[in-house]
Amino acid sequence: MLFLLLQSPGPAHSMNSSRFTLRALLAALLGCLSLIATRADARDNFLIFIGDDMGVDMVEQYNDDVYYGHVGEGADPGPTPRLNALAQEGVLFRHAYTNSTCAPSRAQILTGRHALRTGVGTPGGAVLDLAETTLAELLSSTHHTAAIGKWHVGPSDDHTHPIDSGFDYFAGALNGNISAYDSWKKTVYSFGGPLTVTDPHSVYATDDVSAEAIAKIAEFDQDPWLLYVAFNAPHSPFHVPTGPLTTTVNAGSTNRVKYEAAIEAMDREVGDIIDSIDSAVLADTTIIFIGDNGTPTGVTRTPFVSAHAKGEVYDGGINVPLIVKSPHAVAGGESLALVESVDIFATLAEIAGVASWAEDSVSLLPYLEDPATPTQSARPFAYAEQFSPNGLMIAYTDHQKAIRDDQYKRIWRDGGLEEFFDLIANPFEDSAFDLLPYESMTQEQQAAYDTLVQQMESVEKSGEVRCPPLRDLACATGYLKAQLDWRDIGGEGDKMSIKMQKGPALSQIDYGNPVIADGTAYSACVYDDTDALVADTRVVRGGDLCSGKECWKTIGGDVPDGKGYKYKDKLLTSSGIVKFQLKGGDAEKTQLKVSGRSVNLPDAVTSALQSTVSATVQIRGSDMAQCLSATLGDISKQEADRFKARN
Repeated sequence: MLFLLLQSPGPAHSMNSSRFTLRALLAALLGCLSLIATRADARDNFLIFIGDDMGVDMVEQYNDDVYYGHVGEGADPGPTPRLNALAQEGVLFRHAYTNSTCAPSRAQILTGRHALRTGVGTPGGAVLDLAETTLAELLSSTHHTAAIGKWHVGPSDDHTHPIDSGFDYFAGALNGNISAYDSWKKTVYSFGGPLTVTDPHSVYATDDVSAEAIAKIAEFDQDPWLLYVAFNAPHSPFHVPTGPLTTTVNAGSTNRVKYEAAIEAMDREVGDIIDSIDSAVLADTTIIFIGDNGTPTGVTRTPFVSAHAKGEVYDGGINVPLIVKSPHAVAGGESLALVESVDIFATLAEIAGVASWAEDSVSLLPYLEDPATPTQSARPFAYAEQFSPNGLMIAYTDHQKAIRDDQYKRIWRDGGLEEFFDLIANPFEDSAFDLLPYESMTQEQQAAYDTLVQQMESVEKSGEVRCPPLRDLACATGYLKAQLDWRDIGGEGDKMSIKMQKGPALSQIDYGNPVIADGTAYSACVYDDTDALVADTRVVRGGDLCSGKECWKTIGGDVPDGKGYKYKDKLLTSSGIVKFQLKGGDAEKTQLKVSGRSVNLPDAVTSALQSTVSATVQIRGSDMAQCLSATLGDISKQEADRFKARN
């Protein structure tokens, strides 16, 4: 299979060492394997629109907001008839979150990974590492791909960066905001093709993006495709757009009126692009519209606060419009679930039938199929951050983070400054109603705060111990007695238990050290007989407190002379895990035990195991030298709501 993949890389181009990284190779290989197994005749197309500097207050369809009980999420937005129609034909997400500025959000959309993992935390000098797997590389073996419009995740003079990031074709502006919409530097480049740079390019930028997108869709014809369309609009400079417009605008109009006119022009071109698609192709196309951050300070209107707009991790800066129309979605749905821009990655992967291991991304497909679906237990919160300068594992001069659940939100700044809001009582985060200090809060509010603190920390640790999409063949085996019992009844009735006993000789330090601050994080992974991942449960509470007591304790003495570690968390804040025990010793004396319950456990595990002839459980640690594995082929229960097996 690997040889065939290298010889037949995809529908649009061959591979070379400058752009086909090992990470991309793995993505394509996993994609091919999964595609052959599950969706050999699938031909879904994907059309992603990005509005630049456009919060929820700028789309008419968001104006009817029954959730917060007030008239709309903005005051008198400009006309957006095509986006309204898109929402009426698909699903509108009220609580979609992203980063507060453009380049970090684009990096998230392209990779399915938060800024802390890509190192893109601020627009200034933003460069997406070519080692990152992008949407284009995710679909490289099955789809034609093109990026049109604003790039802004690579050096402004690196004309090959979009192509090296996996796209077959790029046409647009490489840098951030353009200086003028009718005089800007346009780059056109394709894999294996000529480079064209026009400076200045005099075609109105919004119209140019539309023309390029329409031409590419026509060129794709009946083949599957991914088209990433990133408008410059309505980002400044504020100007008078090309017509036709219903907004009355001229050179003397206010910036707000010019901004709304730019949105209307973009909305018009969104419609023109969609209208250009053949009806049969359109029927197979998933269309996504998302804003890359909130509305800029100078053009906000009440009830939004200008100080809480773009560039801030208040909702005015990070709550953005997200609309999805898809053959896999109901028409006219509205979701109140908490979702993020990173989720686009896993959504495309699931629809296309390819494997995704972007650790922060959770598929939107359940919400598309049933918009009433509550926030998934796989990630019961929404998270956003910004930092500068860009980079990984460096000291940031400015760092802001925000996390929210269905009611409460915590904002953290530069290691000490905090705010904590009840978003139902205080939806626009009026600082006069900050619930801190901790001692003044009710027990319910304190419990919500504690959970959000723990979950914010879990985001930082989750990437260290993510289960790989395929079973790790290098894990240590040797457990003579092992068992998996999983009940997927629904709600609080969900339960799981993993026991691995009489294993290889292990010492306490072989398990890492979870009792120290930011200590070892663990994951219990379950795979079917095709080696595909069906469950990923994580404990990322190293050194934390659970219900006022230490989550982790040593067994048989302090490190490094003890036997192992044990974990207990009645609040189930790590993937529904209540107990986790790792006990070392001589050969055939070691054991592992994991148990969990409640809605926080992964969904649909038993249904995924209904046709398997065996299951494999693997325990991973963020700094363990080796993962630990047992394959279970003696199945005693294999029902829709329960799976039980042993070796």
